[in-house]
Amino acid sequence: MQVVLCAADLDRLDAVVRMKLSKLLDPAIAGSDWRELATQLGFSQLIGVFELQKNPTRTLLDNYEVSVLYCLIQTCVHLQHTPSSRAPSPGSEA
Repeated sequence: MQVVLCAADLDRLDAVVRMKLSKLLDPAIAGSDWRELATQLGFSQLIGVFELQKNPTRTLLDNYEVSVLYCLIQTCVHLQHTPSSRAPSPGSEA
């Protein structure tokens, strides 16, 4: 099963929800812990770093949120520098 989250989804995860997720996912239960979530979110290369944290689930969610926002910003910057392929609107000069 592939996990797909976006920044809007993480915005809905207030501190209480993140705390509950941490209580569920921080204990090492093979296949159903934060490591599996990290793998599904594309952060498997950082599992060793997250393991050193007091709350690896929160660290994972924080990192995922930052990466999604970074990608969104990069996309917006790219769109600003990409010539528009739209036809000029009536009355405007081409």
